[in-house]
Amino acid sequence: MTIDVVEAAGLALTQNLDFAAWRLPDAPSASLAIQVDNRPDRDLDLGCLIATGGFVVAPFRPDAKPGRLAIVPDILIEGRADAGLRAEILSLGPVAPKVRDFAGPARTDGGREAVVAVGRDEYLGQARRLIEAIRGGDFDKVVLSRVKELAGDYRPRLAEIFDRLCEAYPGAFVYMFNVAGQSWIGATPEALLCSSGERLFTVSLAGTRPYSEADLDLQRWNAKERAEQDYVTRQIEAILHDFNVRGVEKKGPYARRAGALLHLCSEFSFPYPAIAPMLGAFVDGLHPTSAVCGIPKAGAMELIASVERHDRGFYSGYLGPVDPRAGIQLFVNLRCMRVLPDRLALFVGGGITADSVPEDEWEETEMKSGTLLSVIKELH
Repeated sequence: MTIDVVEAAGLALTQNLDFAAWRLPDAPSASLAIQVDNRPDRDLDLGCLIATGGFVVAPFRPDAKPGRLAIVPDILIEGRADAGLRAEILSLGPVAPKVRDFAGPARTDGGREAVVAVGRDEYLGQARRLIEAIRGGDFDKVVLSRVKELAGDYRPRLAEIFDRLCEAYPGAFVYMFNVAGQSWIGATPEALLCSSGERLFTVSLAGTRPYSEADLDLQRWNAKERAEQDYVTRQIEAILHDFNVRGVEKKGPYARRAGALLHLCSEFSFPYPAIAPMLGAFVDGLHPTSAVCGIPKAGAMELIASVERHDRGFYSGYLGPVDPRAGIQLFVNLRCMRVLPDRLALFVGGGITADSVPEDEWEETEMKSGTLLSVIKELH
């Protein structure tokens, strides 16, 4: 008999172990990494981590607490494992609650609420404030996010939700992790930096519409949507130029399907060996892209902090496995939820430009929340 990743992840969650479960886009099976000592390594150099293998989780803000973490597995499952692992996982705990999520309100170290649900009227006011700032000439684009809450204790069913997300979104990076006392789950369509053989890949992904065959035609997308995606494209091109990357191949833009949605996408690929010696610096240069932050990056990040009442935490950060065999597989943490004792906090956002219509931006966030809500509603 054997045990699969879904069951093993459920057991690790019950024992409150530090772990990450994931399924790469279009992969036939999922993987699970468990770190037994419950002290995830912090700020490991990505190049060094690739040599040992691990799962990286990084927040939106580089100065956030906790910062970038790496789960270096003591136990690693790919697909299925011997049934004896069930008893081994159960023997590792249960571990006493370590963090606020299970012992009190979810707050940041600075005292700001980590999770604050925002209603339509408040969101529209925030969007108008950003549009005014952009039209003032200091910004080209700023990404505004909000939290949508779903009451209930879903923690016991997270492994089932992970399994359903894998089935519903085969082309997404689906994950679940429990680290530094926080539990998150999601299905993101956006790669930050991934390797395949001797090439690295990244994407410029922005603009959102409900899927329709007609909208595969780029001529149907409006100027605001095209500009939003073009800002991300130009930022990536500038970073590649700054790092003097040669041999870049570009595809797009084109309309790319992600479940029930369409996004404008451009793909970039370039030689891995040229980046390998400076991989950590290159990732730091890419993150956060203007698809989740804005232009200029530093100013947009501070404006976001002044407008959004919640702390993004790991939302719009990046995460994924790195190891000697598969290389680097990092994805932007979108279409995700933070799991709290009495509710789920869904994080959704969209790019604001000078041509944005606040009501349309609200509707876009509602569309994006459907990625996860459609799966959760099937549980009832």
